Amino acid sequence: MNVVIENNPVINRVWDEWQVLDQELSSLSKEKRMELYEGYQWIFKKETKRFVELESIYSSSHWRHNREELHRWFYVVCGFMLSRVHLGDNSYYVYLTRFKKMFNREKCTSKDFPKQVLLILGMLGYITGLDQDYSYAPGGKRNHGYHYVIDKEKLIHWDYPKGCSVSYFGMPEWVVSKTSPITFKEYGKDYDRISWTLHPDWLAERQYKSIASVEVLEEGVRTTSMWMFNFKEYENYHNMTEGRQNELKERWLSYQKLRDLDCGIIGGCKDDSDKPDGKGYAGRFYTCMTNMKSEDRHKYLRLDGELITEVDVSSAQPTFLGIMMYKETGVMSEWLRQCLSKTTDFYEWIKDKTNTQEDRKTIKKWMMQFMYACYQPNAKRDYGKPHKPTFEFKKTDDPFLCFQQRLCEFLKKSEPAIYNKIDWYKRNPVFREDKDLYKNYEDEGGEKIKKKVGQGKWCSMLSYDLVKEEVFYIKRCIHSLPEDMKFWTIHDCICVKESDSLKVKEIMEQVSREMYGEDITIRLKRENTSEDYS
Repeated sequence: MNVVIENNPVINRVWDEWQVLDQELSSLSKEKRMELYEGYQWIFKKETKRFVELESIYSSSHWRHNREELHRWFYVVCGFMLSRVHLGDNSYYVYLTRFKKMFNREKCTSKDFPKQVLLILGMLGYITGLDQDYSYAPGGKRNHGYHYVIDKEKLIHWDYPKGCSVSYFGMPEWVVSKTSPITFKEYGKDYDRISWTLHPDWLAERQYKSIASVEVLEEGVRTTSMWMFNFKEYENYHNMTEGRQNELKERWLSYQKLRDLDCGIIGGCKDDSDKPDGKGYAGRFYTCMTNMKSEDRHKYLRLDGELITEVDVSSAQPTFLGIMMYKETGVMSEWLRQCLSKTTDFYEWIKDKTNTQEDRKTIKKWMMQFMYACYQPNAKRDYGKPHKPTFEFKKTDDPFLCFQQRLCEFLKKSEPAIYNKIDWYKRNPVFREDKDLYKNYEDEGGEKIKKKVGQGKWCSMLSYDLVKEEVFYIKRCIHSLPEDMKFWTIHDCICVKESDSLKVKEIMEQVSREMYGEDITIRLKRENTSEDYS
């Protein structure tokens, strides 16, 4: 049997449980099986035509074909009913639509198969009762069906096997899944593992082994389980603000990466310069750690029993911009002095110079927007047409625009070389066809919303050149680490166990002296520490 489906650990676990029950049923007589079926007919309260049973996979002359069809319908029904958004919903119309799309069918086989799946879920203890309400999704009256009560605790308390080699990129149900199809004959092959060998300059093999040795604390598994199976939080997802939706997506992705790691699922890696033509991508390295929230890494992960410390460059992008100008002019600017200072914080300095009352996090965000903002996109893609800046300094009460205006005034007067370099990149953009084009607007409630309106836009390449320098520097650093040291990278950050952090800090400072003649400011970031600057 070679049924192609999207891999999903929830469904796979239920299917494995069914395999055990299937063996038990096959050893019984037909009469005994029918007695068991009888005890679950309450699931089909509206069924008036026939008794729902599983005999087509045991005694029918077409039992092999019927088993294959049941396997397909199993993944369709469970994929909907056991999802976080539709927990307990039952809709043959939805099943039919998904089945046709998943298996490229014009017509479907008997309606008995989805009923058989419901019977199996009842016998396995996942369906525990009936609600009075009907489930509904687009499709009209055909879509009505009982909403079932699902045993959430049974899902929460799953003990996922360690060392599971099946790859799963568990995205929220509201995001189109990019999970690669697999076949049931290909279990045990970790195709993502192959990609790690393609990046020797990132010491990818060492990073893979380091990540694979990470322990996920039981507290983290339990916390993520309780959160991810708190289904009520998603019922009103599509009515939430865009900001709240993004928060949920980020939290979900971080927790899923954490749970995958607990199962031994490391996933793949990539160097973003490997993208088609590589234009605009500076070669950053991405792993399962990249999209995991820093707070989750610190709180729930341990390396050789120790806390994990992130050793990174303080104010990385402003620092590399200052170094770029230092290399060009030979002059140490105040901008760079503030970046290299071990007693002051660069963003607090900017806050003071612009007389801004916002917190450091906001100042950092605004600073990045100022540095990398370009010009309004040209819808006709006319490279020769003049471009208009994204901001014009008019009298306004908008805090962000006021910040930009004051920052420009300060840089023109006190840091002209820095200002001119940023301005040059703004005036010499590159059209990026791979970038989505968004428009900002406000909804009726005044909530700021960013909406995609097209594909392709003009971009400043300043970020590209600064990230190239970051990549060059971090590669030099990791190749200077002791060969037996466990580590992985997250952009300008090297993650190690706490006892190795000071050694890594010394190495990164030494590399910066060799490359730039100056000590880049290196910070340590770990759980329960106040030294938390980036």
